[in-house]
Parts: sequence; structure tokens; C-alpha cells
Amino acid sequence: MSWEVAIRPIVLATLLIGSCTGAPEEPTPDTTPVVVPGQPDVLVVVLDTLRQDRVSSYGYGRDTTPVLDALAAQGTRYANARSTSSWTTPAHASLFTGLHPAAHGANQEMWDLTADQVTLAEILSERGYRTIAGVGNPMLAPARGFSQGFQEYHEGWRAQRPSVGAVGGETTDTGTVRWLATHLAKRDDRPQFVFVNLIGIHSPYDSCGESCGRYGAAIDGGIVENGWQDYYLGRLTHDQAALTRLSDLYDAEVREADRHLGEVIAAFEAAAGDRPKVVIVTSDHGENIGDHGHLDHVFTLYESVVRVPLVVRGPGVPVGVDPSPVQLHDVFPTVLGAVGVPLAEHPSQGHPLDEVSDGRTVVLEYDKPVQASRILLKRAANDDEKARLEAYQRHLRGIVDGNDKLVEAEDGLREIYDLSGDPTELTNLAPTRPEGDLDAKLEGAFKAVDRDVRAGETTDVDAETRSALEALGYLE
Repeated sequence: MSWEVAIRPIVLATLLIGSCTGAPEEPTPDTTPVVVPGQPDVLVVVLDTLRQDRVSSYGYGRDTTPVLDALAAQGTRYANARSTSSWTTPAHASLFTGLHPAAHGANQEMWDLTADQVTLAEILSERGYRTIAGVGNPMLAPARGFSQGFQEYHEGWRAQRPSVGAVGGETTDTGTVRWLATHLAKRDDRPQFVFVNLIGIHSPYDSCGESCGRYGAAIDGGIVENGWQDYYLGRLTHDQAALTRLSDLYDAEVREADRHLGEVIAAFEAAAGDRPKVVIVTSDHGENIGDHGHLDHVFTLYESVVRVPLVVRGPGVPVGVDPSPVQLHDVFPTVLGAVGVPLAEHPSQGHPLDEVSDGRTVVLEYDKPVQASRILLKRAANDDEKARLEAYQRHLRGIVDGNDKLVEAEDGLREIYDLSGDPTELTNLAPTRPEGDLDAKLEGAFKAVDRDVRAGETTDVDAETRSALEALGYLE
């Protein structure tokens, strides 16, 4: 039995009452959304760039996430949650549409969420919801289609650059939370669907605000940027001390984002009042901080960048830990089910979170890195630097089937890991495992989700958004 049953009967009763009242022989079309009493307010928060293994309730040794941990103690924590990709654009598009990147087409080649895709916000808006979003990541610019369905869309990067190094200084997230608190309170009788993207956990690792210095590393003139561009060009190396410093600064950003999460939840709950409330907190991807010789969240599908936290609290949601293999695109049908929308009306490639089978195959994709490579090739000063980049010019596809993980690159590279005994993917088993059932499952999985989406032209953005993207390393 689905956990949203506590809400659905209210919607069903309302529809039945309406069906018994009769209708004129020639009804006049009424496009006014019907507000159904008892529908829940819904909050979905993405803690951008938060890797799962840095969350306290997932076993991390530091107390980085007291707010998220408290939420998990009141609902379900999904221990085996992953994104659909390893960077912002395809991950958010999957969350909004319930589709894999191979189906929605928002990828490295084309950053737009096209207008033909039906989003969660569009569906809920048509159902009478007030849809409101506060976002800190400029990759989610309205010009690129991510505001589809939102009646109010706050672009946090316009008010404050993404990172501010001063201890206690105001960041993008500070302004986003302030805007949300003000606008959530301006509600009417409609239920509210609220989406929030907090960008603080991102290189440069100086968006620590009140949490600066908490884990030793301070904003004191030392390095705060991972320097991934120079790193992949061969101009920069990080010794262990530098990686430790970056890791400590990252943890401080996690703690600060968790503090902001508490403010967001408090504002949401105050505005919701006595309404039922559904809260979902996750991330779009993780981060490499020297893992497997990589930095940032480019070029890989390792667990460090695809494994994310996912916590759900709401009416009927059981308290505990769910080990099911879930993904970001499962949020789409989960929210629809929670508010009483028949899933058959909006089929997706996801499943309600509480209905995911233990035997499900997880599908992962990182498109040929046109976006990341364009930055590096523009910076490359000679043929040697350009040659260093050739190894990364490839499309990656992966699956997780039980404890087995296979990642395949279009240049022929295969990596196979046994995640039960090797969760950090240190031993590649592919050299001793010829192609077989796992490879066939990968082909079958992509055949099932691929909709032959063709790349288009990425929409240009205004100068202010472009500047914010440059500050985060998405543009050169």
C-alpha cells in the first residue's frame, strides 16, 4: 500500500461528490483550476553538489547535517539513492520530468529543458497549486526552460554572486532563503508547491557563512577553489594537504547549507499552517575532491558524484531507512501521487519511491562533455594541453544492478565494481570479466529509456547570468 493513501481519499471524495451533482447538457468550459481541500503543501529542496557520504545520518563522522538528520528521523531515508547523471542540468531535468537524460535531452550538448517536456510545476499549476521556486544555480535559468510551470521564480544569483569568502558573509543562499520566507507567507487558499535549489555546496568552497572554520580550514587567504580547469590541463596538482583543506572547506559549506535548509523548512511549515505537508530533500549530484584522481563533478560516473541523499517526510510516510535503489526521476511520480494526480495521466520513467523494486536496475548517463570541454579547449595553450583532454571526450553510460556496477565509455573503456565489498570503487573487475549478462543489461536498460532525443542549440543567457556561470566554472 502506497504511503500517499492518507491524502488520496480526500481528493477522491471531492471528485465523487462533484460527479454526483450532475451537469448541464451543454456545459460551459471552465479553465479555472479547482482548489481541492486537504491537498498537501509540497516542498522539494535540492542541496546542490552534496555527496551522500558527507551526510551525518548516512554514516559520516562529522556532524555536518543536523537539520537533514532530524528530518530523516521523522520520515524515510533512502540509503541507496542516486542521481541520473553527475551534473546539474540533466539531474534537475530528470527531477522535474520523471525522465532519464536519454529521454529528456537536457545534457552537455544542449543545456535547455525544452518546452515540449511536461514538468512537475506545470502539472501542479494546472491542478490549482501556487508554484514558487527559489534557485541559486544559474544553470537553472528561465531562459533555458527550468522555470516552466512556476508562477514565481526567484533567481538568487542576480542578487548575490554564488560565493562570498568573508566569514559570516552573505551568500546567494542567504538571499534565496530571505526571499522565500517573505513570499511563502504571501499565500492564499491554494496549496503550495515549493522548489528550492541551494547552491552553497559548490566550488569555490568559500560559501561557508556562519560555518566558516568549523572543521579547521579557514578563509584565510589559502586555496578555496579546486582549480579543476588547470588541473585537467596539467597546470595544477594538489598534494594531500591541499585536498584535505578543500575537503574541510567543503564540509563547512555542507554545514552552512544544512543551516539554510532549516530556515527553508521553518518558513515552509509556518506558511503551510494546518495543511498536510510533504517535504523531500535531495541533491542533484556529488563532488570529487581527489577521488579517483578527479576534481569537481566532470567526466565521471563514480559513486562520489552520483550517489546522493534522499529524505522524505509526509503523511503516511514510514519512519526508517529504505534500501531500495531509487533515483531522482522517482520524485516526479512520488509528488504526483502524494497530491492525488493519477499517474496514468502523466506516465514517466520513474516509480513512486515506496514502490521501487529491490531488483531494479539503476541507469546512469554522462553525455559527451561538450560543455566542460569547451571551457578547457578555450583555455588550452598548446597541443600538449589539448592532447591531455582527449581521454575525456566520450559519452559514459552506466548501470547498477544489485551490487554490480558497470560503466562503459564510447571509446571502449569498461569499469566493473562490486559495490558490496568495494563501495569506493578501487578495484576494477572488468579486465577479468568478459562481456556478458551485465553488458546485456546495460544495453537493454538504455534501449528502454532512450527516446532518440536530438541535440539542439543551447539558449544564450543574459550577461548577469553568464557572469554567475563563470564564477561557478560552468563558462569561461
